[in-house]
Amino acid sequence: MSKKNRFRAYQQARSNKEASYSLDKQNLARMVDDSYNNNLKDLGPFPATILQIQKRQVISAAGNGFAVTDIPDGQPANYYEAYIRPQWFYSEPEPWFCKGFKVTPGTDGSLLSIGFEHPSLGVVRSHPYARSEPSANALAGVLSCGDIVMCTIEDGPDDSGHVRNITFTPVSVGLDKEFFAAAVKLGANPKHFFNKAAILLGQSSGTEADPETLSWSGYHDGQPSTSKPAKRTYIGNARSLFKGQTVYNGVLDEKFFSEVTCSLATYTGTGASRTFTIGKPRKYLILADAAPSFKKMNEAFKAEFGHDLPYSSINRSWEKQVSIKGDGITKGKKAARPGNSKHGWGVAIDFETGEPKYNKNGKTWFKSSTHLWLKENSYKYGWLNPDWARGPMSRDWAEPWHFEWMFRATAFKGEKNPKAWYPIPQEYYDKVQ
Repeated sequence: MSKKNRFRAYQQARSNKEASYSLDKQNLARMVDDSYNNNLKDLGPFPATILQIQKRQVISAAGNGFAVTDIPDGQPANYYEAYIRPQWFYSEPEPWFCKGFKVTPGTDGSLLSIGFEHPSLGVVRSHPYARSEPSANALAGVLSCGDIVMCTIEDGPDDSGHVRNITFTPVSVGLDKEFFAAAVKLGANPKHFFNKAAILLGQSSGTEADPETLSWSGYHDGQPSTSKPAKRTYIGNARSLFKGQTVYNGVLDEKFFSEVTCSLATYTGTGASRTFTIGKPRKYLILADAAPSFKKMNEAFKAEFGHDLPYSSINRSWEKQVSIKGDGITKGKKAARPGNSKHGWGVAIDFETGEPKYNKNGKTWFKSSTHLWLKENSYKYGWLNPDWARGPMSRDWAEPWHFEWMFRATAFKGEKNPKAWYPIPQEYYDKVQ
């Protein structure tokens, strides 16, 4: 078409509303294609998130040619076509944050389906379209929405004649964290994704022999997060030979601890007739600097109740905290990130406030006899329930069972002493243990 005829066609199109809209749509599509052609043609391998699979097939050898079989969702395939969201794509919002992103859980807690409806569907289809590298030799695996695949941009026209040939290897290299969080928020069972999320969530890497290499990844407070062991300098007096030594949270050598023993008492009966039996002694490690004050506090409690303070956790290793935190979604939502727990320094204690059988008054949490006694007396010995752990239990971070040593800054340079959520005379904060 000559320039003159093209100009006349444009004039006619602009005089018709529907034709004008169609023309603008074609021009926009051409601009997008040109952007891919000019800016991304020589881009190296890059990760992209699968948004919507359009074709899921098995291609196999058949005589002198190939047989193509369409495969249902959830079954292995070796050829895919899908809309994808490359790491460098910012011109549209993430579709799982748009209205119309749908998650349908099964009645047994499994995932029934994930999909997009208007308007999120329009957002999906404004993303690049890609094809997997076909293989007739073996099934590559199961891909689905949210999987991350490695892509390349190559020369050659697609079915529309435009040079926008994006291909990807049909093997998941992980799960998009933001997609995962959005799907779980709408009711998806996180376990459905574990085979792919495992490399991203709740995992620890490195070795305790070299604490600098340790790292954890997962979710904390509803957001993707990573953590490493907090690094401090020991300045305490209980192990003065090791003053100045660099230490790591959760990887503290046993030489910094003292041993304490708890014989857990279990109550039975009701009201004034409640009696208790004492169980077998269990050993725990506590920071040597905090041990004397805790032992005095336990003796005071024992003098009043006739048995040890009921507790179940003091020191925690890096490995133990990783296990407790998990992925931060299906477990460990309220737990500290590995390397950041005060248990990792041996200066925090979890008491049995949640079980009536371990409390004389038969009540739990902030009303348990253990918590009530500790609130009234523990500060006299250098322990408190920190301000972030305050009630009521409806608060996400309420922890009536968690008490901390008030003077940890005297043992670790870089630590700060905690404050209680309830009134404590200033003289006890000023006291040096």
